[in-house]
Amino acid sequence: MDLHGFSSAEEPMAPAVAVRRFLDALGIDPSWIPTDLDAQAALYRSLVADRRMLIVLDNAATADQVVPLLPGLHRAGHRPRQAGLSD
Repeated sequence: MDLHGFSSAEEPMAPAVAVRRFLDALGIDPSWIPTDLDAQAALYRSLVADRRMLIVLDNAATADQVVPLLPGLHRAGHRPRQAGLSD
């Protein structure tokens, strides 16, 4: 997914938009999608946790665009530091 981090034609994609696009692509009924970004990200991560998937996040301006889309980062309030994701 192109996050438009350095695009001159578009603003960087908000994390909420990216998460929602992935949920839509996974075929989730819109009525099941929470309105809160953290809850959406948790739903997304639970859906991809046990799947073998290649998720390409291209053209990110900041780690804030990427972190909600990385499976396995938010478990029981633990947020491990990922190399290369610091601003």
